[in-house]
Amino acid sequence: PSGFVFRKEAHVYRAIGPAYAADFEACERSGLHEELIRDRLLIPHRPAPPEITVPQGMWKVIHPRQIPYVSYPSEWCFGELQEAALTTLEIQRRSMKKGFSMKDAAASNIQFLDGKAMLIDSLSLESLKTGRPWVAYRQFCEKFLAPLALIATRDSRLGQLSRIWPSGLPLEMV
Repeated sequence: PSGFVFRKEAHVYRAIGPAYAADFEACERSGLHEELIRDRLLIPHRPAPPEITVPQGMWKVIHPRQIPYVSYPSEWCFGELQEAALTTLEIQRRSMKKGFSMKDAAASNIQFLDGKAMLIDSLSLESLKTGRPWVAYRQFCEKFLAPLALIATRDSRLGQLSRIWPSGLPLEMV
């Protein structure tokens, strides 16, 4: 319900649904998007050009910076997976300071652009609910912490388990 990605003439756009409009505007007003973009933690985006029509039922369309090459966590070396995990934690830390939280911690939402790990999902941030734990914590453990622990303490080849379990490694197995 937050939105979706679509292509038009070799460009990728992100449609934002009405269900996410308030959170998106709040992130913009708070300066969180601007800070994360400035510090190369979030992919830059701008409003879509006027010729891009807003898909039916959607609120708005943005045009993120284009990524020339998409990589997958199972392809990353230990250092890249570690950088992606630390980037995710840094985004969560900064978000909480401004009253927001990451609603998901999918490793695939991190991509490397100009040699830097950054979040490519501009819709991953939501208003922080007081007293509620980080909703993406389990996902963070399954996607980042568990593979990193296995690689670091057992065998570097265990990073390939992310191909078998793309939704995250079962924590009870790890």
